[in-house]
Amino acid sequence: MPVAYGDSLSDAELFGAVPVSVAVNADQYLAKLATHSCTGQDLWNTYELVRGVR
Repeated sequence: MPVAYGDSLSDAELFGAVPVSVAVNADQYLAKLATHSCTGQDLWNTYELVRGVR
């Protein structure tokens, strides 16, 4: 399943084009558009958020 990762407003359109999206250290607007959101520096955690999603 396609997953989009993004951190800025320019990723908003991409989030609308895929079924699963992760806002990474993003502002509130983008985080609300995403199906998942995370903050921090450990990118492994961002992967773990959607690893089992189908």
